[in-house]
Amino acid sequence: ELSNHLKLVGDKDASLAVLEFMEEWWPMNAIVANNLAQLYLYEFKNYILAEKYLLEAIKRQTTQVVFYLNAYEFYRYVLKDDAKAKAVLEEGKKVNPGDAPAFDKYLESF
Repeated sequence: ELSNHLKLVGDKDASLAVLEFMEEWWPMNAIVANNLAQLYLYEFKNYILAEKYLLEAIKRQTTQVVFYLNAYEFYRYVLKDDAKAKAVLEEGKKVNPGDAPAFDKYLESF
């Protein structure tokens, strides 16, 4: 939460420091990876690290649909890579068959 407050007041470097500390102490926490991805994506425009942490969030918590959707949006609208966008949705649907309608909604756009 501290990281989000720091980001809101414009201190993205302090926000990053908090998240890096959390990543060091809780290396399997998917929310930390997702928050790092969002910070690198929107604040630092570092797409290499954004992708790394988007995929790490998925790896750490494969049942969290929103992590797949975050990666989909990154691939589709930032990198303009429809193949990767579709692939991440298909992977999410395969791993989370009970949430297939959520993935199908986005897959229909291809």
